[in-house]
Amino acid sequence: MKSNEQSNEKLGQSNKKQGQSNEKQRKAIKNSGEVTDNNGCVSESDPYDVTFVGIADRSTETINFWPNPASDILNVEFPTSHDVVQLEVLAADGRVVIKSSVLGASGVTPINLNQLSSGMYVLRLLSTANAEQYRFVKN
Repeated sequence: MKSNEQSNEKLGQSNKKQGQSNEKQRKAIKNSGEVTDNNGCVSESDPYDVTFVGIADRSTETINFWPNPASDILNVEFPTSHDVVQLEVLAADGRVVIKSSVLGASGVTPINLNQLSSGMYVLRLLSTANAEQYRFVKN
């Protein structure tokens, strides 16, 4: 009885290994390529895995702002469809000096910069999915 259990166990392991082998072969076929050298000799490359990494492409509808440098007003233009919910202006030390809700805004939104002193600032646009930051100068 013990030998039957052992042979069934070995058979199960063998089937698992065969399944893994078939899986590896499928991957190898899917992820290998032909290489041709300068002499015209053709060979197949070793199997390889491809992993794509990176950042998703930005939408073609971009947010524009002008003038830069700005004096009194910074114009921010939103496309007709955007998911920005809040606009913030940050000072060089990271303090939020202007905060405005822009949910549903479209077209040009003017930001009054009169209360800001001259210097470098960051325009931060917060959406439901992410935050975008742009630098601008106040004269």
